[in-house]
This record gives sequence, structure tokens and C-alpha cells, in this order.
Amino acid sequence: VPGRECPHYILGYIIAYKRIELDLNFSVRTLYGRNISSHVISTSHSSDEYEIKVAAIAPKEHGEFCQSVIWCGKAMVPIPKVTKIVPTKSGSGLAIHWEVTNDVSKFLIEGFLIAYKIASLDTEYKNRLVPGCNSNSHVLKNLSRCTLYDVKLAAYTTTGSGGFSTPILIRTGEQQCFLYKIHSIHVTTFYTKDNSNISDV
Repeated sequence: VPGRECPHYILGYIIAYKRIELDLNFSVRTLYGRNISSHVISTSHSSDEYEIKVAAIAPKEHGEFCQSVIWCGKAMVPIPKVTKIVPTKSGSGLAIHWEVTNDVSKFLIEGFLIAYKIASLDTEYKNRLVPGCNSNSHVLKNLSRCTLYDVKLAAYTTTGSGGFSTPILIRTGEQQCFLYKIHSIHVTTFYTKDNSNISDV
């Protein structure tokens, strides 16, 4: 409520919320203070959908609730940012490092999902789960050597994953991959022992 429009008799606000598919009744939080404009509610599961509404409190009653807002925790799951990805020394793995936004949405995370496939060859991604909201690195092992991979990363909750990071193309075993290049071609003549010409190459 804008300060200049907020009536002087308002004592605070009531926040009513419930899980849409599970709760019959609203849970209520009472906030005292005319100038309060925000509050944090701890949800039970990040994937549940909540109906949330707010009303003002006067000395003897509360006003009408505003129009309900539908909120789903899954939409708030942050997308991880890949900070570093390099081939392992063995040539058959990839070491991946990442970070997530350090705000309240981080606490919804239960782990991370690494999706990878051979670029321009595999049609479906393989998945690797990395549990723990504080995890920030993982090594993919037993990959094909000297092969270009498509890798992306997402955070996951109890019922699914959030959005994926931008896919990254990286080749395994770079230090073991050699691409030969012809620099020049020379004409060579072979001779027998009696110096007779056999052929030109």
C-alpha cells in the first residue's frame, strides 16, 4: 500500500496461504506495522502450488483480501551457471564446476542434474544426479576419448528439475587428440642399384 494512500488506522496485515491440492484451510500470518510491505513464508515442499492473499488489519476487523496469487516453487528454482569445464587428464572425463545465485531460492535446491550427450550423434541426453544443495562440482567419467560432448546443468527439487543452463560444447582428452595437416608435397624419384629410373611419386 503506497504510504500516502495508507489509512492511518491500519495496524498491519494478514497473509493467508494454502497448498492448492492438499490443504482445505488457509494458514495465517499476522504482521503488525502499518508500513510493512514484505514477508518470507517457509514452504513445506518447493514443488507445491500455493494460493496466497493479503488483507489489511484495522482496530476491530480486517479488510477484504486482495485477489489471490498462485505461486509454484518450481518456477523459483535458479538456473546454475557453469563457471568452468575442462577435460580430465585421463582423457575420458570432464570436470564441471558451477555456482548458483546466493539468495532464498538457493534453499529450494536438493541437488543438480547434469545432462550430456555426444554432439551431433546422440539424440537423447544421459543424466547424472549430483545430490546436495551445496554441491558445486562433479567429474563425468568413462566418456569416449577425443569426442565432442554437449553438456548442460540444472538444479532439481523433490519432483523435478528447473531450467537448464546454456549447453556447452567441449571435447574430451584434448591433450591426446592430434589433427594431422599436410604442409607440402614433393616429387621423389626412385632408382635401382644400376641408377635406372623406376618411377616418380
